[in-house]
Amino acid sequence: MDQTLLITFGIIFCCFFCSYTWYSAIYNNFSQTENTSTTANTLLPILILSALGIGILYWILPPQYDQIFSISPLQLGTVIGGCLLTFCGFRLSPKYGLAGLSLSVLANILMLPNDFMFFAGYFPLWLDRLFLLPLWLGFVYAYKYINGLEGIITTQSSFQLIGIIILAFMGALPYFIGASGGIILACITAFAFYNWYPARLKLQNSDCQVLGLLLSGLFILCAQEECLIPIVIFSLYYITDTLWALLKKLSLKPQYQDIQVNTITYQTNLTGLAPSVICENIAKLNTMLLIFGCFQVYVSNQYSLLILGTLLSLWFLQHLLDWQTPTQSFSEINKEVISDIKKNVKQLRKKNSKDE
Repeated sequence: MDQTLLITFGIIFCCFFCSYTWYSAIYNNFSQTENTSTTANTLLPILILSALGIGILYWILPPQYDQIFSISPLQLGTVIGGCLLTFCGFRLSPKYGLAGLSLSVLANILMLPNDFMFFAGYFPLWLDRLFLLPLWLGFVYAYKYINGLEGIITTQSSFQLIGIIILAFMGALPYFIGASGGIILACITAFAFYNWYPARLKLQNSDCQVLGLLLSGLFILCAQEECLIPIVIFSLYYITDTLWALLKKLSLKPQYQDIQVNTITYQTNLTGLAPSVICENIAKLNTMLLIFGCFQVYVSNQYSLLILGTLLSLWFLQHLLDWQTPTQSFSEINKEVISDIKKNVKQLRKKNSKDE
C-alpha cells in the first residue's frame, strides 16, 4: 500500500482509538460523580486529538502538489490556535469566549491568501474580506442552534466531513484536506457512540460553537480549492433549519424568540417523534445532499443544484414536522379530487335550479 495512505490511516485509527478511550474515561468519571451528561471537557478529545492528528499529518506527509493555494504552517496554526483560544475563553465566561471566537475568525481571514477571493472577484479584496467576516461569524455562532436534540450535532458534522472526504477521493480537493476531514470525523465518530439517543454525553452550546469554528476552518480551505458551493450544499440542513427559526424570531412574537427551540427538528421532537428517528431522517436528507454536492463538481451552473438542495431541505423538514399526517397514495388523492369535483358540480346544479 502507498506510504501516504498508510500514514493517513494510521493517524485516523489512532485518533479514533484515543478519542473513544478518552470519552470512555469521561463517561465513567461522570457516572460516578456527576448528575448531568453535559460536562465542561466533552469537546476536549475532539479538539486536542484533531489538532494533534492534523499537525502530525502536516509535518510527516510526503509533499503534495494538488493544491491551488498552499497551506502555510501559520495558516493552519491560526485555525487550530483559534479553536483552543475560544475553548479556553468559554471556560472563563461567555463574554471571553465570544471575544475569542471573533478574534479567531478575524485572524483566520487575515491569513487567507491575497489571491483567494471568497466572492469570486465580484468585490475588491478589502470588501470581499469585509463581507466574509459576518458570514463566517454567523455560521460559527449559530452552530449551537442544532444542539437541541441528542445526536443531531454529530450527524450533521459527520456528513459534512464525509462530503469533504468524497470530494478528495474524486480529486476535487487536495489529499491533505480530505485526510484532515477524516481525522476530525474519526474523533466525532468516537463521540457519537456516547452522544446518540439516549445520550450519555452532550456538548454545551459553547462547545458547539468551537466545533463550528474548527469545521469552518476546514471549509474555508475547501473554498480556496474552488469547492465552496459543494460545501454549502453539504451544510444545507443546518442552514435552512437555522434560518427558518431565525425568520420566525424576526416576527417578534414571544413564542418564537428562542431560535434553538423553534428549529424544525426541535419542534418535531415536541410532537412526539424520538430524537433517534429524527436523526435517521436527517441522515437521509444529508445523503441526498451529499449526492447533490458531489455532482456539483461536474455542473457548469453553480447555483442549480444549490437551489434544488435548498428546496429539497425545506420540503423534507416540513414533511418531517408533519410526520403524524398520514401519507396518501396516488389513488387516494385521485379519489379525493374526483369527490371534490362532484361536490362542486352538485353545488352548481343546486344554485342554477334556485335561479330558475
